[in-house]
Parts: sequence; C-alpha cells; structure tokens
Amino acid sequence: MGSSEYDTTYYNSYLKSLYEPSSSGNGNTNNAVYHVDTFLFNLANTTSATPNKIESQTISANTFKKLNNITFKSENLEQADIRASEISTKSDDDYNSTTTIPETTDPNIIKLKNSANKEYVRLTLNQSSTEFVDLTALKQSITDNIHSNTLDTKSNTKMNEYMRDIFTGTSKYFFKNGVIYIRSIANDQSTYYLQAIYYLGTLSNSKFNLLFDDIQNTTKITLYKIVKAKIAEYINFNKTNKDPKTQKKITENFIVNLLNFNGPVYYKLRNDTIKAFTVKSQYFNIAENQAVISYFKMIAIDLYIKTSYNLIVYDYISCLTETYIEYGDFINSRLGLLAKVIYTNYFVNKINTTYKPSQSSENIQDIVTIVSNLQEYLSNINSKAKAADLHIDLHNKSNQVVDKNQTVQSLSKQIRQNQLAMRNVIYNTATLRKQYKYKMIELIVLILTLIIIITVSCVLLFLDTETNGFKNYVLYISGITVLIILILELAKIISNIVKKSH
Repeated sequence: MGSSEYDTTYYNSYLKSLYEPSSSGNGNTNNAVYHVDTFLFNLANTTSATPNKIESQTISANTFKKLNNITFKSENLEQADIRASEISTKSDDDYNSTTTIPETTDPNIIKLKNSANKEYVRLTLNQSSTEFVDLTALKQSITDNIHSNTLDTKSNTKMNEYMRDIFTGTSKYFFKNGVIYIRSIANDQSTYYLQAIYYLGTLSNSKFNLLFDDIQNTTKITLYKIVKAKIAEYINFNKTNKDPKTQKKITENFIVNLLNFNGPVYYKLRNDTIKAFTVKSQYFNIAENQAVISYFKMIAIDLYIKTSYNLIVYDYISCLTETYIEYGDFINSRLGLLAKVIYTNYFVNKINTTYKPSQSSENIQDIVTIVSNLQEYLSNINSKAKAADLHIDLHNKSNQVVDKNQTVQSLSKQIRQNQLAMRNVIYNTATLRKQYKYKMIELIVLILTLIIIITVSCVLLFLDTETNGFKNYVLYISGITVLIILILELAKIISNIVKKSH
C-alpha cells in the first residue's frame, strides 16, 4: 500500500472486470457479474491514490489534533428526538455542519442547570489548528488495548479483534483527553448539570475504563439495531420494487455524514444510546438525583461519539459484513472484510504520515509494525486462490444459496399446505368416527328393542288362551312398532331433503 496508502494492483488485476462494465473491443459493453454494496465497494476499491469519501471525511491529519476546549449547549429534547426519527424519511445529505441545531429557546427553561428532562446537552470539541496529540501516549493507548498476545495474520477472527483494538485504543485516548479537560472545569457542584460534570471529571482510571467499555458496547449495539432496521426496511421495499433505478440501498453517506453531527444518523445514535445506557453504581453514587444521572449520560455519550467516530465507522462496516453473511451474500461479505482491512490500514498509515516527519524511526516503529501486520493479513486473505476465480466461485455459491433458499421456501409452502390438508383429514375422520359411534348406538338400541318385542310377543303367544286374548296384544305391539319405524324413516327423509335444499 506504500506511501500513497493504497494498493491499486489487486483491484485492477483481479476485481475490476468482475464489478465494473468493460468494453469487449468491438463496441459492445459487458455487464459486471455482480451487484455489490456501493459503500463497501467504494471503500475496498483502491484504484487511485486519492482517498474515497469515507476515508477523506473520517480520517485526516485533523483527526490527531490536540483538544483545546469543549463548549456545551442545550438542545430542545422534543426537536432533537424528531430529527432522530427522520432517519426513516430524510437523508443526512439534507444536513451539514452549518445546519441550525434544535437549540433550546424556551424562556421557562434555565439552560444547563436543572432541566435534564427537557433538554439534551450537546458538546462541541474545539481542536488546535497546529498542535498534534503526543504520539508516544497515543501509541501506548493503542498497544495497551490490543488484547491478543500472539498475532495470527491468517485468522479472520483474531485479525478482526486486532483491528478493532487499534480503533478502541485510539478512541479511548481521545475520550480520556475529553474527560481530562472536563476535569479541569469540574470545580463547581451548584447544579445537577455541574454535578454530572464533576462526577465525570473525577473518575478514577479503573472507573473510567469501565465507563468507556460500557458506553462502547451500548453504542455498538445501538448502531447495529439502527443499521439492521434500515437494511430490513430497504429489503422489504425492494421486494416489490424490482426496478434498479427505484430500489433503495444504504450509501456511504449514511455513516460518513455522521461527522456532520447534525443529521438524523447522529441524533438517532446519540439519543437511542442515551436511552439504552444504564449508569452503574461503580461510576458514582447513583442514589443521586435522577437529573444528575441524565446529565451524566448525555455528556459522556456525546463525548464518546465525537471522539470515537473512527471506531463507530469500523463497527458500521462490521455490521454490514455480518448482515451480508446472515443473508448468505458471500461476495459483499468478502468486500466487507476487505473494507475493514483497507480502512484500518488507511487509518494507521495516516498516523504514520502525520507523525513521521517529526519523529525518529524508532519512535514510529510500532506504527510501522502495525502497517506491516495489516499488509501481511491482506496478502494472506488474497493468496488462497486466484482472486478472480475465488470471487466467481463466491458468486456461484451465492446463487446456490439463493436457489436453495427458494427451494426451502417452496418446501415450507408445501409443508404448510400438507399440514392444512392433514388437519382437514383429521377433522373429517373425527366427524366420521362420531357418526359411526351414533350409528352403532342406534343399531344396538334397535337390536335390543327388537329382542324385547320378540321376547314379549313370544311370551304372550305362549300364554294366549281363548279367554285372555293375548294374541291381540301381539298384533297391537307389532302394529305400533311398524308405525314408529315408518314415522322415524319419514322424519329422516324430510331432514335430508331440508339439508340438501340449504
């Protein structure tokens, strides 16, 4: 990737013909074989020495500028929540760094005092125009947060942890600098807002580390929920809108413009994380007034987002990658893997190029080692097969997954239909069994009745004399029995005629 921070050979040699339309030489244009996620594609597409939008807007020399001070403003809670809800209806492109924030204007609210249930606290970090943070301290924070003792550049799992640890260490360092500044102004506890600042600024190292880890986890979970909900929304839309021109997709602006700190993505991430985050007793005495806890959450989480956006971008790429794996899209999931490596490499190389002119080769060596590790990992994941063959195989595998998924859906439909048919058979069988039971009872009653009549008739005939006239009784019984049978049969005939008429 060299001094330009890019490796153009890999893409030009192996991937360009797969993902970009090409001319066959006779005037005809061949279509690309696969429709890829444009965000991941643009990030993994290193065809020039010019950084793409996400790299240029989220990583620059200014990323490592020293913090001068922090200013605090009060935002209208309802209006901020409304802007967060616009994530489903508006794009971050509709907002920029000059967009007016929903500042609190209600004269009945005393800003940044005791109105935590009516306002959000917004932080603005003001950086030095010339001074950079200390490289030694930054490197120490990075290396302290790399958990793996033995690096395995052939393991995707280990390297994912390694790359995320790099961003975690950087984020923790800048978040700590923000807390240190807050510590310098934490000398007044006259209001709930100032008490919250005091508690944040006076955290011990162990409590600070716990707070950072908790905010980091909560923010990541919230980000994943937001992104997956957006993807699901677009997938459902695209199922009924097959025209590529009208289909919806998440563009790189979705996360790049988070840095405007004015659009729906920022407000949604900030507000939802504040609502989801739980303040623990390990930070400070949570028996304090609820307003203190609310202000503490607002300040700490907004500080985290504005000092850790590179880590948030990395988590965003990871979320897209994991989502494509869940959908069985191996092409885009591989692009996500490449995007994570290239984004991390660009970030670390930016540290290298920013500090190299003013540092000795020995002092910059740790950063150079990280760059070498990333390049070795990129080489490993691309050396298992010819890239073009690998991607075509993945393309075919994706098609097979889609076909199998359709087969599974067809089988599921047949199973549901068969289950319905079986339920009908079971119902009909139960009905027939009930009818059979009634017929058996009816038959038994008739047989018993017949036996009784025959027995009685035989006894009467046997006892018959000229004086008692029992023979006449037998005739009466027989006549009544025949009459009853005729009436019952007539009733059945009438009942069947009525049923058929309905």
